[in-house]
Amino acid sequence: MKTPIAGKWLRVVAWTAVAWLLVSPASQAGVHRCLHKDGTTEYTDQPCSPDSVPLPREAPRVVVQQSGKVTNLSVVGQLASKQPLTCVSLELVAKDHTPPDLYQGVSACIQEQDYRTAVALFALAGMESRFDAQRVLDKTAGQAAQVLIMNTFNGVPEDKRAKFQAAVKAVAADPEALSRTCASVRKIGYPTYYPEYMVLHGIRAFTAKPDDPTMEPNFDGAAAWNSLLSTYLNCR
Repeated sequence: MKTPIAGKWLRVVAWTAVAWLLVSPASQAGVHRCLHKDGTTEYTDQPCSPDSVPLPREAPRVVVQQSGKVTNLSVVGQLASKQPLTCVSLELVAKDHTPPDLYQGVSACIQEQDYRTAVALFALAGMESRFDAQRVLDKTAGQAAQVLIMNTFNGVPEDKRAKFQAAVKAVAADPEALSRTCASVRKIGYPTYYPEYMVLHGIRAFTAKPDDPTMEPNFDGAAAWNSLLSTYLNCR
């Protein structure tokens, strides 16, 4: 399969999903699991404070699929889109839209042949997935980004892939178009959602204890986001 590659924006790497088989104490009724800014996790009988992020209370559900002599394990929720987008402009994207949501929008735009909007959503999805890969402790989980790209373009006809690739190159080479994309991405700002889609994709989801931390402590989101704007999107 040929994959659309344009600069740093497209890279497809195969990855095998792993499962989380451990039962979390946070699945008990009445218990809230809260992620604080310093990366620590708290179990409490009170709702999470406004400056913390609620984490899933239920243990991930494992799906086992047998293909001949090969057994494949996956976790319900990994790479999942909870707020799938249609083909919308960046002005209609919220801070809590995750890369799985954004890539749904990319697919919709490609189907509608609105390639410029597809490129804008693709750029934001790439920013967010790289940001999430930096703030999760399990660095193997970052491969979720490449799998999402692969899933997005699987089944896309070659002519539409070529047109999308051409649109990526056109935006990257057009200072005004790139500046507009950068301004929109800056306005949205760095993600504050819990990247469950990515955490459930890593090896530590299988090997870690239920109450082990999943996020980098004291992660500087603003600094990481600003760095990606420069190094990934080439914003000035």
